[in-house]
Amino acid sequence: MNADGISYKHELLSRQFHADPETANWPWRNLQEATKADYEHMGRVYEKRVTEETYNTWIKLLNAQKGQHAQLGQNLDLSEHGLQTASR
Repeated sequence: MNADGISYKHELLSRQFHADPETANWPWRNLQEATKADYEHMGRVYEKRVTEETYNTWIKLLNAQKGQHAQLGQNLDLSEHGLQTASR
């Protein structure tokens, strides 16, 4: 990715961060200014978002694998196989 792409992604993430009610009013601008309570709050926000994003990523992955059985010469597509494997 070129420097323009990195700057663009940074700007998008920054806007999302400041638009989010959980993070918009944090009084500090760098980690040296953050308190222990700030770090604990960051950990809770991070854990919540990682959990949500992990779920969304798995769902996208399973949906992308639907109908892939013909390409692999199998009776079962990768989505169904993944669900069966996870449930055993």
